[in-house]
Amino acid sequence: MQLPVDLRLDDDGWQCIRQLTVRAGETTISLLLDDLDPYRFPEAHATGRLDGVAVERWRRALVDAWTLLASHHPETAEEIAAGVTVLVPLHAAPNHDVSATSRHCFGAVALSQPAHGSLFAGALAHERQHVKLSALLDLVPLMSDPGWAHWYAPWRDDPRSLAALLQGAYAHLGVAGFWRRQRHLGHNEPSGRAHVEFVRWRDETRDVVSTLLASGALTPLGVRFVDGMAATLDAWREEPVPTAAEQQARAVAHRHRLAWQLRNGRIGDETKDHDE
Repeated sequence: MQLPVDLRLDDDGWQCIRQLTVRAGETTISLLLDDLDPYRFPEAHATGRLDGVAVERWRRALVDAWTLLASHHPETAEEIAAGVTVLVPLHAAPNHDVSATSRHCFGAVALSQPAHGSLFAGALAHERQHVKLSALLDLVPLMSDPGWAHWYAPWRDDPRSLAALLQGAYAHLGVAGFWRRQRHLGHNEPSGRAHVEFVRWRDETRDVVSTLLASGALTPLGVRFVDGMAATLDAWREEPVPTAAEQQARAVAHRHRLAWQLRNGRIGDETKDHDE
């Protein structure tokens, strides 16, 4: 009698979608590693089929990331386990890793192979915010955005629309929250870098939140939502940080803003005519 094909394994004429399952403490995550479906992610530089060595690298990175998240960021880990089901491997950009989500692929996170577990954990903490916001936007409108790409975003080199600012601000609220806890774990991450990342994204995200609140484009529910973001960031601004880290974060932010202005002109929300 011929045994049925095990669809979890490659066979003649069949390639499986690998599944990565990791347990840390009481928390388990199980993610599909999709390197096959031609429609797995829109407009992304997705890799081709990964070999066994590459899959094992992804598995080890997920073990490290999930151990960190489950042990020290339990609320973030719970949200990721509930909202993320698929990883889509991407080719890395020159000199930096990439990650992304899409409202059209709910539950999928696309990213390049992380160099180590803490970067993987940070990327998941970032992208899970986009997943949550996309779900919310399917239920209620938060703004009426005309789509003009005029505004400065400290995480991008190009001008952004207000809708993109909202997405980025909510994602970087998650980034700041990740580094807020991570900065106290010196054995996992150089504490100086973690303090710098926390200060930069806490303060930069708060500035973007101010732009959103002053835009006049938010619905009443949008104002309530963004006010909540502002309250969280304001509370974090009261937390002490080393002076050197604060100075370094401000210097990095200043350099990015100057480079943006040289590339794109003056900051869009201050000088652009919206009828252009």
